Amino acid sequence: MRISVNQNIKLGSNVYHVQTEYYRVSKKIVTNIFKGGMIIKRLEKEIDTEENIEEQTRNFHEIIVKRIRSIYKN
Repeated sequence: MRISVNQNIKLGSNVYHVQTEYYRVSKKIVTNIFKGGMIIKRLEKEIDTEENIEEQTRNFHEIIVKRIRSIYKN
């Protein structure tokens, strides 16, 4: 099962692509942040259980998106 959440965020003149995926083998949720097609940041979250993994993946993605937007506001 592959779970992936993708979103483009425009902040000023910059566009960031945020991609969050769950990797079953490593039991990690991984978010890559791209700018201009290059990864500029990778964030990982280890999980204890695969219960509600789709929801966990979406929640982690939203936390990262909110963090990016809050940094831009400051």
